[in-house]
Amino acid sequence: MKFLSTLAVMLFAACSFVNAAAIVSETKVNDTDFSWGGMKVDLTPGAKFVLSSASSDKFIFDLNASSENQLVFTGGNVIDPTEEVNFLFTIVADSSASGSWGYSFEFIPTPVVPEPATMAMLGLGGLAVLRKRVC
Repeated sequence: MKFLSTLAVMLFAACSFVNAAAIVSETKVNDTDFSWGGMKVDLTPGAKFVLSSASSDKFIFDLNASSENQLVFTGGNVIDPTEEVNFLFTIVADSSASGSWGYSFEFIPTPVVPEPATMAMLGLGGLAVLRKRVC
């Protein structure tokens, strides 16, 4: 399961501008075999996000976890395979930037939680092992 927590589906877009803003509207389709519980959008050096402009139709923008170089969307809905999610954000060129910049998406998989019956069976098994050791 560790590979799922570090798995990143990266999509990269590159643009070029000087002292201007770009409004980005993206629709992402979950083409993986796991559900998404959130998303991070990373920005390459040379520009910054306008945090007040970030939004999504299915995730909640997390201002506390975000910065001028990374947007974090969590909570809200879980995006199952084949479903889509929309994002809207603004990028502004850094005054010292020259050349091009880009951004990438990293999808955060939902944590796997065992069903209650499985947890109950594990607990009963542990109690049985402890009882045999004590007696």
